[in-house]
Amino acid sequence: MPYLNLLSLVAGLGLGVISAAATGCAPECPGVTEDAYSECTSRAGLRYTVCGSDNYEFNDGSHYGDAGLASDYCYCGDAQLQCTDGRRASLCNFDPLDGTTALVYDDGSRAALDKGTAACLGFDDCTLETKNCSFNGWYLRCAGGDVRYVASTTQISSDEVDAVFACNPRVERSLPGGHCEDAIADCDVLSDCDASAACRGEGSSCASVVRCADHDDLTSCAADPACKWELY
Repeated sequence: MPYLNLLSLVAGLGLGVISAAATGCAPECPGVTEDAYSECTSRAGLRYTVCGSDNYEFNDGSHYGDAGLASDYCYCGDAQLQCTDGRRASLCNFDPLDGTTALVYDDGSRAALDKGTAACLGFDDCTLETKNCSFNGWYLRCAGGDVRYVASTTQISSDEVDAVFACNPRVERSLPGGHCEDAIADCDVLSDCDASAACRGEGSSCASVVRCADHDDLTSCAADPACKWELY
């Protein structure tokens, strides 16, 4: 199924807090196959399909009868950041549509997601991160004094592992299975091999090979700059 067109998406933006979605569309969508769903970016693992006439059914049980509001929920979510100036804003990632991102305020004004979020929260800068994320998951690494991590769900944490948990879908209250893979070909590309368990050598030297397979869980893998977590 193709993604919603950009005109439908824009029609739903700038409307303030998105109204709650009703549930109950699923019985009208029998026989929906995996390839009939489109992946969202507002929450890792969230996706939707169209059932009936203009009925947008999400795999969390929510549904909308309006393309613009469905787009809001899929690419911006229903949670908002509280900015330091008192305004509220939505984190929007339209990458599947046109490769863009945005921070959208309640009054309809908008800025690029990274620079806009930094200004909203009073950081020097923010960087969009997708390492160790799956199913269109992402988060922002924001610096300026202390480093903070902002999840697509607007949760803010001082621990990157929390952001990695948030950018992967939960399966039965746990993360889906996976394994730790090398994110770099050679340890020498790291500025500090001591920061990586997979590249730490003897003394001040770097290891001759990257050893990401030594990590057996997402937490340790995500914390290692030489590694990335891949789903099975």
